Amino acid sequence: IPARVTNWSAAYRDSQDDYAEFIAEKVDTSDPNAKIKSSAFYKEYKDYCYDYGIKANSSKKFKADMEKRFTFKKSSRANFWHGVSVHII
Repeated sequence: IPARVTNWSAAYRDSQDDYAEFIAEKVDTSDPNAKIKSSAFYKEYKDYCYDYGIKANSSKKFKADMEKRFTFKKSSRANFWHGVSVHII
């Protein structure tokens, strides 16, 4: 497969991903011990969407889609995403 086809395919896949830019700009996965409350993570996503004029997905869809990428754990006190933090800009 020619490189230009591979590059175009990757770019197309990224353009179809509702979260690619949000994750690239705001999400840090460098610390495996990091965690963020699920409500705070969703708020960061909604704020990002608002800032860029993007329609945010529902919290239910966001959770389902993020579970494909990150580890979600419930506790008796709160729900957390593990290995995830956000960049404060």
